[in-house]
Amino acid sequence: MKAVYTYAIDNNDQVLADLMKISQSELFLKKNVDLVTNVQGAINITSPLAASLGAYNVSPSMVAIWQVLCNQFNTLISNPKNAIANRETINKNIQALLRQSMILLYSQADQLAFQFRDTNINYYNNYRANRKLNPNNMSTQLRIHVIDRFNSPVTSGEVFILGTPLMGSLDSKGYCLVNHIPFGQQGVRLTTNFGDVDFGIIDFKKGKSVTLHAQVGVNATSPIVKKTEEDTVTETVEK
Repeated sequence: MKAVYTYAIDNNDQVLADLMKISQSELFLKKNVDLVTNVQGAINITSPLAASLGAYNVSPSMVAIWQVLCNQFNTLISNPKNAIANRETINKNIQALLRQSMILLYSQADQLAFQFRDTNINYYNNYRANRKLNPNNMSTQLRIHVIDRFNSPVTSGEVFILGTPLMGSLDSKGYCLVNHIPFGQQGVRLTTNFGDVDFGIIDFKKGKSVTLHAQVGVNATSPIVKKTEEDTVTETVEK
């Protein structure tokens, strides 16, 4: 950069001189990303002039090496970011596999073992003793209560945990309980005669239970949404 600066002064090119006028200490103070941007810009300017810089001890091969070093430095500073991104992807995949395993255990293995409770209690007790996941953990539970615009219970409807086979039906008092939900972010949908209600993505935290209160068939200008507790969501939904 100093050579190009000198070349610019000798050729009375003030614009080029201003572009190349920077001290070593100023470069050291720049952030890595800004340093790469600055150096790459200088390389882009210098490359077309390389054949004319022989008198200033600069050759095209030197500019090519400069480009290689800049690329290597850019790769080095990108590695930590790439490593973090890869780790986040791996963690998400691990969580997805864990949830799939939990669903498989809850929806199939538990039901199969339960069939032996009456005929072979020792086998059932041994299964329960060696089971690693606790089905009664509050983090795997969703409670929902649904009423209509007259505050009467809605007794016909289903609740679905999207992306899983888990679901439940409303009872005679408008309540529904869905057990064994894998902790993490899950979508929840309510289906009634008033239509479908998507509660969006709900975070089922470990050691927590989520309670939803929905009022459907309300002829209001806009829905009313309330949160009464950290782990409780109260929502009023339009028809």
